[in-house]
Amino acid sequence: MNQLKKDFIFCDNHTEKQAQVMKYDQSGVIQFQCLKCSFNDQSQRSFLYIEDLLEEQNNDIIDNWPLLSDQSLFKQVKEIKDKQQQQIILSNFIFQMAQLEKQVIERFTEYKKDFINKFERMNGDQVISKWNEISLITQLKLNKQKLVQF
Repeated sequence: MNQLKKDFIFCDNHTEKQAQVMKYDQSGVIQFQCLKCSFNDQSQRSFLYIEDLLEEQNNDIIDNWPLLSDQSLFKQVKEIKDKQQQQIILSNFIFQMAQLEKQVIERFTEYKKDFINKFERMNGDQVISKWNEISLITQLKLNKQKLVQF
């Protein structure tokens, strides 16, 4: 639940921030919160955590700002941002897969060319000799001769 570090109680959600608020509900659940968590709480809608404002990037959404009585617009904007993030992730994935596919095809093409070059350098006797080696024909003939001798 909470982490004790050097006699401080830290936020359950933001472990690097010191807890400033102890929140509890009717069921007896206790949660230690930093000011950011406390201000983002739905019951504290009229507060804005200044650190959120200072750390805000242009593409971020600040919790609880602007102050709206109807939070559905705020949720819709977050959903749009999440979809945009998903689209970026998907685009990156597609690009990386295309790069990987290109590398695999290039390597396969190199192996194919190498095999063709080696094959073309071999004459017919070498091919048959290699085939016999791979198929163990010579060993089969030796085994056949041993059987005939019995």
